[in-house]
Amino acid sequence: TAPSESGGGAPAVPTTAPTTAPTTAPTLPDGSSLLIAWAIALELRTKYEPAARAKLAAHWKHVWLQGQLDLMLDSLLEALPLSAEQMGALESGAVPGGSSSRRVTDLVSGALSLGRVAAVCEDVLAQHGALASPSLMELAASLYLQLLRELPALVRDWWSHKLPSRGVGASLAKFTEAYCSPKLLRDEIDGIVSAIGATDESFKMALVLPSCHPLRAVEVQCLQRVGISDARWRKWQRQISTMLLSQNGQISDALVLWKQNVDKVFEGVEECPICYMIIHASTGHLPRLECKTCHNKFHSACLYKWFTGSQKSTCPLCQTTWS
Repeated sequence: TAPSESGGGAPAVPTTAPTTAPTTAPTLPDGSSLLIAWAIALELRTKYEPAARAKLAAHWKHVWLQGQLDLMLDSLLEALPLSAEQMGALESGAVPGGSSSRRVTDLVSGALSLGRVAAVCEDVLAQHGALASPSLMELAASLYLQLLRELPALVRDWWSHKLPSRGVGASLAKFTEAYCSPKLLRDEIDGIVSAIGATDESFKMALVLPSCHPLRAVEVQCLQRVGISDARWRKWQRQISTMLLSQNGQISDALVLWKQNVDKVFEGVEECPICYMIIHASTGHLPRLECKTCHNKFHSACLYKWFTGSQKSTCPLCQTTWS
């Protein structure tokens, strides 16, 4: 060692940083982390009351999380076994890349849980976050089923308008119809029977559920109506079709909400002129804010949406300044 300038024999202090890089904890790539985060979010959402779940779904639909939801769904699309080779392997009973021969119906029906998500995290980290890893494929299948059950309107909009090609949409529809829709349809039928209970013989309505439920719309038909005009039935049909298409949750939830609206009509309560509903789909509130000029009543949520969207502070009907 060279002596110091002062003449001592002490070794010189190194002036360069060590060349060994510090160790860092493994991290999940964006696609895997989004799937895992949304699996946790959906699992926690199931613990909420129905009204709180509806508000959270509306929040996800209308604010910045919508962009993140699209990113997660794109990652989900990559993780699901949708290719011809993967589908063929699934039909034969084997999961591509997996160490077991669990059938895809078992994968799709697997329940989401925080413990299962934690196990997937460990496995994905060990496999450097590959979206094709068997455990992540299993999580993606269960997550997709849960999304179809809890947020069908959001998934339907993504499937209808945001997929990269028609071929991808057809593959996802085929996967949904084969492995997700049968279970969802059974659950929907049980929920509808429980929600409706005793029926009024003066009015009968049929819901035709598509084989690719819930990616395609439910058809509403009238089987029997006594004392209900054509105009009223057409209005009811538009209302329930819109609710089934736009509301998240099960069909029975939309039917209960629609029935509550019909009951309020016969009680003499007037509907909101903006959404044409009496009970607001997200908040559950009645139209209470009244215009002092035309005396029409609006939902507070609808009026707020009108003010922010139109950049006006006037009544949507009479255009008088709201005060």
